[in-house]
Amino acid sequence: MLVVVILIIFALLAFLPSVIVNYIIKKYHSPKHLFPFSGHEYSKTLLGTLRLEHIQVIETDKGDHYDPEKKIVGLSKDTFQNSSLSAITIATHEISHALQHAQHYRPLILRTKLVKLIMPLEKIGAGLLFLSPLSILITRMPILGMLIFLGGFLTLFTSILVHAVTIPTEIDASFNKAIPLLEKSKILTQDQLKNSKKILLAAAFTYIAVALRSLLDIARWWAILRRR
Repeated sequence: MLVVVILIIFALLAFLPSVIVNYIIKKYHSPKHLFPFSGHEYSKTLLGTLRLEHIQVIETDKGDHYDPEKKIVGLSKDTFQNSSLSAITIATHEISHALQHAQHYRPLILRTKLVKLIMPLEKIGAGLLFLSPLSILITRMPILGMLIFLGGFLTLFTSILVHAVTIPTEIDASFNKAIPLLEKSKILTQDQLKNSKKILLAAAFTYIAVALRSLLDIARWWAILRRR
């Protein structure tokens, strides 16, 4: 019973922040033409101010992100084309990652290396977790299935390492870089700046939610393992 309660709590903590952040970002995407420039235009201007003109800004369907290997700031359609407070705030956050990269911010560098190393292992781990019950049925050897299960479980756990460096990276980008950049730009009123902080805080919770979902997966598989 305790395990069930813990899983429910983790589920709420993992998924509620995503609902909240989507609501807040959507709220401040209106009006769409609040500023006389789009998220794309603002991004190019800000990169020029930071002397990061070599960074490209593109529209993408992969969500707002910064690619340190390709040196590209990818903005979603809403962020790229709109002139809303959310668009300007999110664009500033992603450019803050480019600034981290230029400043050789260690957690960002470490995260980039970990993602390249761990992501393939996560896929293997997920496959092993899926195959473990099947292997028991086919081979009639529970030990083999258990070994595969444990291998997948440990591999899945490696994702926590990525989250361990992702969360401080995102917090630094939002609160140590994006907010000062917005303050320095003087394009926001005090009320708009407060709302930008709400957007950035909500966005930070999405990464915490992702980490919690990984912990939820591990807790769920641990519960299954204990039953065996």
